[in-house]
Amino acid sequence: CDAVQFTLQETNSSGSALTCWFGGTGCAYSSTDTLNFFQGQFPDASFGDPLVLTGGLAAGATRYFQLSFLLPTFSSPTTGNQYQGEAATFALTWHIED
Repeated sequence: CDAVQFTLQETNSSGSALTCWFGGTGCAYSSTDTLNFFQGQFPDASFGDPLVLTGGLAAGATRYFQLSFLLPTFSSPTTGNQYQGEAATFALTWHIED
């Protein structure tokens, strides 16, 4: 979907931001950071195009991620009409390597 804005942020266990992996400055929503753009940047990890999250994961450790989605408010009531009744599917695969 070219309208749904998306961010991916790593947090600590209490939800405080640590790293913005995808999204605008400070992981704020941006009109250019959409699901459609994300899919274009990282189309399929199985084809060698993954989003690589660095920093490792020690044995027994935990990492937290917050995925946020927003359908923005459009400038006029009719601007967003083409999105009524639409659906977006978002699949996410996590893979850990040692």
